[in-house]
Amino acid sequence: MNAVQPGMARLPEWQRIEAAFRGVFERRYFANNGPLVRALDDALPVAMGVAHAVCVTNGTVALILLAASLTSALEKRGEVIVPAFAPPSTLHAVQWAGLTPVLADVDAETHGLTANTVSARITPDTVAICAVHRWGIPCDVDGLTALAAQRDIPLLFDGREAAGAQWRGRDIGAYGAGTAFSLHAASVLGAGEGGFVATNDAVVADRLRTMRNFRPSETFAPVSLRTNGKMSEAQAAMGLLAVEDMPRTLAANAERAGVYADGLRGVGVLQAPQGAFANGHSVVITVEPAKRDRIVAALAAAGITAYLPEPLLGSERFAVADRLNRTVLQLPSGPGLSLADVGRVCTAVRRGAA
Repeated sequence: MNAVQPGMARLPEWQRIEAAFRGVFERRYFANNGPLVRALDDALPVAMGVAHAVCVTNGTVALILLAASLTSALEKRGEVIVPAFAPPSTLHAVQWAGLTPVLADVDAETHGLTANTVSARITPDTVAICAVHRWGIPCDVDGLTALAAQRDIPLLFDGREAAGAQWRGRDIGAYGAGTAFSLHAASVLGAGEGGFVATNDAVVADRLRTMRNFRPSETFAPVSLRTNGKMSEAQAAMGLLAVEDMPRTLAANAERAGVYADGLRGVGVLQAPQGAFANGHSVVITVEPAKRDRIVAALAAAGITAYLPEPLLGSERFAVADRLNRTVLQLPSGPGLSLADVGRVCTAVRRGAA
């Protein structure tokens, strides 16, 4: 019996991988802003409907550089408001950028920040808002955009789980000062590993292009710090294949999500709000704690792994985030998950929920 777990990757056909890598080895050009990296920098904006994409080593580095690029431009080191229900890596990225994360509660429907939850956390030390599109579901884009503009605070998005998601018919990468994305193997844009920032701001893009590379010849804008965040040609080769496959991947995710919705009707599957298109990266249910424990046990008995959220450390308590940490369960998903696997998961969930 095949293992079934969250984030199951699917590789492109071997013939396509072989052809892409043959060119890398024939050119003997493996790093340092090679032709495939430049091609991916050009292909991603076309696929997403944004002005710029800057590719880097992975999604966390993308978020670190984005946060640093915005706040260093202000010559300030201060606080960044982040969701109290978020992957720990979001907080770590903010801290690696030399900033202090300040938690705010989230919306019970999207599991993301809203203008209402953020506004009370803004202080004179706030230098940015970092909203997360959790589970590939857009958060309160309109409200946060209006609030950030009103308070003159940069707004960035952690979209590492959300490639291909849309808000009001536009790719989520088109909003805010920039959005960090992941090219991890289980992503909609699965390149094995990698990341990028999408932005419509040419100044931000030039800062990022400079910050990702310590070579003086790759200088596009004044910055205070630089690093070795360059994407390799191997990553870019896989990324270009993922861009080609993205429409098929999104369609397959939508098909799996539909099977899940039918098979788990009444169990509490998280849905995207009106105006949002979720990318199907994750399938999440919300159930009472005792029932969640029974479902996890039923899944494990069937050889299926599910993930529980990892609560963020801190002394402050947040009503919605605390409740979600007790009730949310992430089910298997991703391009490598067959419809037969989805059926197995649904059967085990319903057995545990009975």
